[in-house]
Amino acid sequence: MGAWGPGLWSDDTASDVRATYREALEDGLSDEDATAKVLAEFAAELADQDTSPVVSLALAVSQHDRGRLTGEIGDRALEVLRSGADWRRWQDAEPRVRARRAAVLARVGDQLAGPQPAGQPVRRPARHVTALKPGDVLAFPAPSGRFRLLAVRAVVEGRHGAFPFVRLLDFHRDHLPAGRELAKLRDQRAGRGSDRDRPAEPWWSVDSVVLHSRGRDFADYGFKIIGQVPAPPETEQEKLGTSLASYSGWQFWQEYLRGHDELLGQRLESKRCG
Repeated sequence: MGAWGPGLWSDDTASDVRATYREALEDGLSDEDATAKVLAEFAAELADQDTSPVVSLALAVSQHDRGRLTGEIGDRALEVLRSGADWRRWQDAEPRVRARRAAVLARVGDQLAGPQPAGQPVRRPARHVTALKPGDVLAFPAPSGRFRLLAVRAVVEGRHGAFPFVRLLDFHRDHLPAGRELAKLRDQRAGRGSDRDRPAEPWWSVDSVVLHSRGRDFADYGFKIIGQVPAPPETEQEKLGTSLASYSGWQFWQEYLRGHDELLGQRLESKRCG
């Protein structure tokens, strides 16, 4: 946890406070209960002189943005600004960084002292749920006419949806595999190919949880279900959901597989010319 810049939300703790408060309201908690939840979950940070100002400012601004700023939370934040408590973390920063932080705090003070927007109902966003199932195998036709395959190893359930966890299979041919061959294919390993002509796969390109938005899914990016293989045991699927390599979108996979196909073509052409 830490800050990566002088902005109010350029801080893990501040961002977590905002998300916790928003999600509490989305879940139907009252203003008082949502505030109490934040204060309880960030009790350790509030007890620390470095992070306490961060929590107070983040909660106050989060409340004000939604027209829900209470006198107690507002007073806490204004006391942070008045006392200079936030400056402890920035005393060794470069002058230009301190100047930017000062500007951020000035804007926060102006906002909290000004009128609040009208309070609006907070609704939980719709969950995006994939139609894919563990064991599904997707084919992508690359520009060369060869196919790359992705296997769905798990479906990861989260607050915002159910998303497929896919792995790239060790397959790059100009025809689709038969059913028996499909079941024998292995996951593509990171850092090496299956033969000396195959470019190595970077670690972040062999698997990911694939996020998608409503109305656009795998078929919109050229992927097609071609069959099914046995899904991993449920215990293994649960592990995949808690030890994720990366997050991506279908557009990432589309662009990556196209680029990888082009790279392979260049290597093969270079080998022929050599």
